[in-house]
Amino acid sequence: MLWAALGLLTLLWLASSGLALKHLPRALTQEDIDAAVLKTLNTVPLPSPAAKAYETIAPSVVRVTSYVHKSRLKTDKNGKPVESNSLALSTDPENPDEVEMGVGTGVVIVDKGVILTNLHVVQGADRIMVTFSDGLRAQADVTGAQPENDLAVLQARKIPDDLFAATMKSTAELAPGEQVLAVGAAIENLILAARAAGLGTMWKTGGAAYDPTVKHALGLADTDQVAGFIHVGWPTEMKPVRAVDIGGVTRWVSNAGA
Repeated sequence: MLWAALGLLTLLWLASSGLALKHLPRALTQEDIDAAVLKTLNTVPLPSPAAKAYETIAPSVVRVTSYVHKSRLKTDKNGKPVESNSLALSTDPENPDEVEMGVGTGVVIVDKGVILTNLHVVQGADRIMVTFSDGLRAQADVTGAQPENDLAVLQARKIPDDLFAATMKSTAELAPGEQVLAVGAAIENLILAARAAGLGTMWKTGGAAYDPTVKHALGLADTDQVAGFIHVGWPTEMKPVRAVDIGGVTRWVSNAGA
């Protein structure tokens, strides 16, 4: 009886061991890992480089607004301020005696509240206000400037507790495509600023942008590229729009597919 019981226990142990071995997870192979990564790439959309750059820089971007006293503005015969551009002069709600002079953006370069912005936004202002990404609004002072590069350095008088400074890096490692996008963005902002000032603008390239003689005249190297030429100004007279004879320049070709 004893031997029979021992034999039965042995069979049960062997059976349970076999079942346990059958349920052991299979060891992962490199093929399994590659397949999982490929499936993820095909099913999960990855953030674009532009979106990642925005998420990185957004906490360091500030809004810069400059104000001047109304007493410095030119007035008409009724004593009202004369608008210097096509935008209406906005009064500061915190100080009715001041109006907006310029609005732009800046970037925090030192987490102590040091901000880099464009000089033309703040030059000549009586007061400068910056708005951080968390909504905090604080007064700022100009501590440095590079007029030749249209740059100004501001120091905010009050900063958020968790202020992030942007990581500054040389543009030497930018890929050609990124350089083109960066130049295009700068030109578009220049055009928008000119139009906001009531000027007409036109961005043209054409053969002159690729002509080596033009490059030489501008003092550019052979490896430099011209993004185009921006024409800024206003019309001396409004010419009537030329009427176009649609019937004279179009011709019905076929009724196929109708």
